[in-house]
Amino acid sequence: MRPTLRTRRIAAVLAVVFLLTAVWAAYYLYSEVKPPTAGGNGTAVVSYSESSTGSFVAQLVPSVLYDNATEISGGNITLFSSITKTINVSLNYTLTFNRTVELSVVEIFGVTLSTPAWSKPLLSNLTESDLGAVTSAQLSFSYEVNVTQLLALAQSIDTQVAYNAAYYTLSLTPELSPQVSVGSLVQVISGAFPMNFTFSGSTIAPAGLSHSDTGTIYGPAGSVRLDSLAVLLPAALLVGSVGSLGGSTWVATRRPAEERTPPLAELIQPYQEVIANTARPPKEALATPVGEFTDLVKIADTLGKPILRPVGPDHDTFYVLDGLVAYEYRYPGVAPRTTSSADSAAEPTATAPEVSILLRRLQEQSGRVRALHLDAEKAGAASQQIRHILDLIQVGSVEEAARELDGLTDSVSAWAAESARRGA
Repeated sequence: MRPTLRTRRIAAVLAVVFLLTAVWAAYYLYSEVKPPTAGGNGTAVVSYSESSTGSFVAQLVPSVLYDNATEISGGNITLFSSITKTINVSLNYTLTFNRTVELSVVEIFGVTLSTPAWSKPLLSNLTESDLGAVTSAQLSFSYEVNVTQLLALAQSIDTQVAYNAAYYTLSLTPELSPQVSVGSLVQVISGAFPMNFTFSGSTIAPAGLSHSDTGTIYGPAGSVRLDSLAVLLPAALLVGSVGSLGGSTWVATRRPAEERTPPLAELIQPYQEVIANTARPPKEALATPVGEFTDLVKIADTLGKPILRPVGPDHDTFYVLDGLVAYEYRYPGVAPRTTSSADSAAEPTATAPEVSILLRRLQEQSGRVRALHLDAEKAGAASQQIRHILDLIQVGSVEEAARELDGLTDSVSAWAAESARRGA
C-alpha cells in the first residue's frame, strides 16, 4: 500500500530529526574514541623527502648564436622558436624514506597547452606500480616537443576561437600518489610537480625545473577512551537513529497513492522544442539511466545538448549524449533494448574512478581517430575496438577494458606516425 502525501510529509520531518540525532551521536562517539592527531601526541613513524628534477635537450637549426651547434641542453636557459626544432624533456622524481616501507604508486603524466583563455590537453597517461619493500624509489617521465607543430596547433586554435594570445604555456605535470604502508599503517602522499615552457614572441622560457619537499607520517599514540557508559549509550542511539532514518527516508521518497505517471505525450509536451528524432539509439556510448524525465531535461540543459528520441521500437526511450556517455530515460513499461550482450547486462549504478579515467582516455583516443581521417578499413577496426571496450566497461571488466584501450592507443599512435611520415 502506497503512503499518502500527509504520511510522506511526516516521514520527511522525522528523517530530518533522525539525521540530526545520528550526526550528533556519531560526532560524540568520534570525540570519545578518536586517536590523537598527528599534530598532538601522534608518534612519528616514517620521515620522507621527495624531489623532482627536470632537464631537456633541444635540437637546433645551426646559428651564429650557438656557434652552429645542432644541440643544446641545460636548465634555466632561454630558447628561440625560430631556430629550435624539437625539445626532448626528461623529468626525474625521487622519494626517499628513513626506513623500509611497502610502496605502491599511482602516476598520471599529463601534458597541456594553454593560454589565459583556453586549455588543450595533449596527453594523459595513467600507470600503477607496486614497488614492494623499499627505502627509496625513482620514477622517470619523458616527452618530445615538436616546436613547429606545437605553435601551428596553438595558432590554429587561436584562429578558430578568434583569440590572439600573448603567450602559450606547455605544462608537463606528473601527478603522483605514493601509498606508503608500515605494518597496519597506510597513508597516501599526493603531489604534482609541473614543468612549464612559455612561448612568448620568439622566445621559449622553461620554468619549474626542480621541486623538493619533506614530510612525516604519524601513527596513533596512547590509548582511546572506552568508558562503557559513555560509549554504549551513544552507540545505541546512533544505530537506532540510522535505522529510523532509513525507514523514514524510504517512506518519504515513495510515490504517494494519489500520484500517477502522466501519459507520455503529456509528459514531454512542454519540451518538444528540445527533442530531436534520430534514426537509431546511440550504440557507441555507455548507457547511464536516469529515473525521471525531468532529470534528463536538467542534464540536457546543463550540457547544452538536445534530447534524442529514436524512431522505431525505442521510440519511447530518450537520450542525451555527452561524448561516450548516453544518459537514458525509459518511459515506464518500455522494455530495455537488447542490441548486445553488454546492453543486456546489469547496468552499473555508479561510475567508479577507474571507469571515469577509462572513459576520458577512450574519449581522447576516439578524437584522435577522427582527426587522422583514416581509410575505411582502419576506421572500421578502430570503431569496432571502441565498441568492444565500451562493452567491457558496461559489464564491469575494467582491467580487460584497460588492456584493450592500451592496444587501441598503440594502434592510433602507429597510425599517427604513419600519417606524419606520409605528410613529411
